[in-house]
Amino acid sequence: MNPNETSVARAACGVPAKKSRFPKSVFFIVGTEACERFSFYGMRSILTLYIVHELLKELSASGADGLRAANDFATTVGHLFTMGVYFMPLLGAWIADKFWGRYWTILVMSLFYVCGNATLALTVGSETGLAVGLALIAFGSGGIKPCVSSFMGEQFSPDQRDFGMFYWAINFGSFFAFGLIPVLKNEIGYAWAFGIPGIAMGLATLVFAAGTPGYKRTLGEWLAEPAGTVARRVLSSAALYGAVPGWFFCALMMLAKPEMLGEAATSADAFGRALFVAGAGVAAFFAVAALFGLAAFLPRALMKLAREAHPDVPAGSAAASSSEKKSAAAVPAPSMTLGERFRAIRGILLLFAVIPVFWALFDQMATTWVILGGQMSATTLFSYPINTETMQNINPIFVMSLIPVLSFFVYPALNRTRLFRATPLRRMTLGMLLTAASFVICALLQRSVDASLAAGTPTISVWWMALPYFVLTLGEVLFSATGLEFAFSQAPAAMRSTITSLWNLTTTVGNFLVVLVVALARDLSAAERFYFFAALMAAVAVVFGVFSFFYKYKDGNA
Repeated sequence: MNPNETSVARAACGVPAKKSRFPKSVFFIVGTEACERFSFYGMRSILTLYIVHELLKELSASGADGLRAANDFATTVGHLFTMGVYFMPLLGAWIADKFWGRYWTILVMSLFYVCGNATLALTVGSETGLAVGLALIAFGSGGIKPCVSSFMGEQFSPDQRDFGMFYWAINFGSFFAFGLIPVLKNEIGYAWAFGIPGIAMGLATLVFAAGTPGYKRTLGEWLAEPAGTVARRVLSSAALYGAVPGWFFCALMMLAKPEMLGEAATSADAFGRALFVAGAGVAAFFAVAALFGLAAFLPRALMKLAREAHPDVPAGSAAASSSEKKSAAAVPAPSMTLGERFRAIRGILLLFAVIPVFWALFDQMATTWVILGGQMSATTLFSYPINTETMQNINPIFVMSLIPVLSFFVYPALNRTRLFRATPLRRMTLGMLLTAASFVICALLQRSVDASLAAGTPTISVWWMALPYFVLTLGEVLFSATGLEFAFSQAPAAMRSTITSLWNLTTTVGNFLVVLVVALARDLSAAERFYFFAALMAAVAVVFGVFSFFYKYKDGNA
């Protein structure tokens, strides 16, 4: 039956005609996501070389040791920033679920995001400006990341849900960010190159606000609880979520001088830094307590004033939500004990134990890979500059090309054979091995570059970076796109939000691993570090492959 016949049949039976596939409000959210991703990847595309060649230009020009210190510092800051971006969603999700709801969380956190971009644009050359700007962006991104996709899902009815547009918006924004911002940086400087992503984020906020009349919205669950209970929870939550963000900001501040990365601190220095960390934690506690207090009590106050001003107006959606909760409570959802929850996801937890190593390698695409490509010879393609920063654009191109090829041709073909079925865990194992192979390629390229620099001859073309980019992107599609899908399919429905949080935390842990390696393996050359990460990923892949051989799928598929 075609769609028109379905609509006629539904109407004939007294059933309302099926709604449009996409509610109008969805297009505002998709536009917001495209602008936000353009802003994030635009800033990220130029961050590493900005630190090396602009912020630390005197150190970089002081010789080979100075350049290496600047490269290590840029790598450390880049991965600390990524750690913050993927840790802060815990804070954003908490605010959304408990206080503001997803709509207000996205709107308010977007303002922090814009302020972060503005700080970077207005303080070019300032180490403090870099720390404050990145901290604000990480904080704002943490409020948006866990909410946008879920808020979009709330706009659909159960028979409408389709996230294809959302995924397309992510790649659309990143494609133009990598393609435009590095070029604009060379033409008009770093201030505008950081400012334009800020303008894009401001536009994202306006686009999101423009869709307000059509959104389905909910408020946090604590609005209905007694004020005293909420106050106690605000303070305990501030203690939990204030310290770690404070330490993150503190880490960026202490690393404002790259020589701190390698020198042992005296006792006086250590005491001073300890006081700084403690002070940052206390300041973060009060800042988060103030934010949570505002989030918790301002909506309550506004709702009270509205009811006093308009006593004849029914509670509306709030009352409906309350009645819906009561009716839902009449049929309680089955609860799970802690032991049952652990047994249900213990196989997934073993999976998550190895995922950080993948992210440790993958996220170096924006740091050590950019530094490697920066040592190669730039070129042009039809007058378009091809350099280490614009080369990053090849990743979204490969992603958008490989996913349909694998999904519609490669996986079905493999599943029809008896030699190799493309099960999720096998795909992930292969993805990890390919990721390791991409770092072996980078190590070989690094050796070639080092030999050319030592001999004073021209280095190889930056086009050579297309090879590791392709191999890593293929590994990404096999591993990342499959991993979260696998975790969702094997986890109980009641624990899928927990699984999403754990997935984000694996990225935080993976980036922290890179920071540790840079700090502890300072004597290793760049090529040796590439080999180290490749060997680590290969070893994890072997262990994971053995685990996947014995794993019993929840649905019984092997």
